[in-house]
Amino acid sequence: MPLRWPLTALSVLGLTAGWWSYARGRKICMADRSCSVPLPSRITSVALVVGTAMTLTALLWDFVEAPIMKVLS
Repeated sequence: MPLRWPLTALSVLGLTAGWWSYARGRKICMADRSCSVPLPSRITSVALVVGTAMTLTALLWDFVEAPIMKVLS
């Protein structure tokens, strides 16, 4: 538990860098139409979406844990 917030912060930084790189690659390819830099694959976008969802869950867990436990018990 003591590493929860540092690891969450690292995942936010990593995802920010990943989304920035993904958007930059698409923008470069769209700008010069030659696509000398290959477009990011579909797996990249899926991995970024899954990672973002998991990180948001980690950030919001303190708020959603109690209501979920009430519903399940």
